[in-house]
Amino acid sequence: MTTSNVDERHAVLAELLRRNHDGFDVRYGTCYTNHTVHTLYALADLGADQECLRRFYGARRDRLRKQIPPKLTITDENWDRHFGDPANYSAYLVYFDAKVEKLGLDDAFNRYVPKVLAGILGAVGHPLIHLGFALGHRDPMVLAEALAFACAAEKSTIGMADAEYRGVGKRGDIILHIKEALADITNDVRLDPFAWQSDQIMDILIPLYEQHGPVVAEYFNRVAIEEGEPLVDQLVRLATEVFIDAARDGLFDFFLVHAITTAHALHIIAPRLDNSDLARLLRGYWLYLLMVYICQGRPPLVHFGPIPDAPSWAQITKSVMADEDEHTPKLVVTWREAAKREQAASHGDDVWWRSVAAAVVTTIHQEKQWNFRGIGKTLPSLHASL
Repeated sequence: MTTSNVDERHAVLAELLRRNHDGFDVRYGTCYTNHTVHTLYALADLGADQECLRRFYGARRDRLRKQIPPKLTITDENWDRHFGDPANYSAYLVYFDAKVEKLGLDDAFNRYVPKVLAGILGAVGHPLIHLGFALGHRDPMVLAEALAFACAAEKSTIGMADAEYRGVGKRGDIILHIKEALADITNDVRLDPFAWQSDQIMDILIPLYEQHGPVVAEYFNRVAIEEGEPLVDQLVRLATEVFIDAARDGLFDFFLVHAITTAHALHIIAPRLDNSDLARLLRGYWLYLLMVYICQGRPPLVHFGPIPDAPSWAQITKSVMADEDEHTPKLVVTWREAAKREQAASHGDDVWWRSVAAAVVTTIHQEKQWNFRGIGKTLPSLHASL
């Protein structure tokens, strides 16, 4: 790509991001998230040209909800009194647009992210994903969106984690202990009576907690998360292993996808958080992963082995850009970057990561859909009550 083409691509990317910022809400429908920022930046990271960026933007624009005029004015005096209501996003966006412009990206991040941390894993983790793109691309406009999103997001697991955490669980190899907990959950009959009445994760996370809070808390407290940094580097692989090992017959769980992309965002923002905030966020993440796994039917995790002739990243990227799915671009970016980090640390190869990416991208291209109901719910032999 020539210098002029790169400059034009950057201009088109900035134009589309500005249109989205000014024109559309961060949510639409009853519970869906506007993924425009995530998709455009992920495609740009993969080397998409301006035509590809415009095509992806145009394919989704008509279904988005236009920006709702603010119904209240957010000020320094009341800004922390209206959390958890998606209808307040536009009001918070006005407030944070001004704050980020005044303070700059770094000072605004440092001042406000710790204060809105409780909402960052609301809305199925999308505020955290948004924040990762804002910081990763040094975009003040997207930072304002992320902060507003965190304030307006509902049903975050961080508050639940704060209330339930006891600090008495296992330490040391936290990833191993988490995997052991997930393995035990698969066969825990105490969770069988849970009514799988909805395919929308936002509708069942809270009922799960209300009906089986003690059981959820028991598994959550299997591990004690007090240190952030050692765990952060392993989260993308953990989430990817749970996601790919839960897959069956070409079905990939849509909500476990978000455990992967939130882990990637967490890796980006972690160096900017102090240890107590990072540990708190990680505890909320662990509870999120745990509850999503239960809600999606807790399928047994069957090891996924690498494909010896897995396609190259260039081939995988070409397939992503030929499709119109809005989640595969950020997944491929996440996996490619995780593979680079692992290779730098261990001097190994990236065939497992390319195998995962190829399996997912190929399947989604062919099937044109993710599994929303939950892999465990599609396997009737798992639990008689399902």
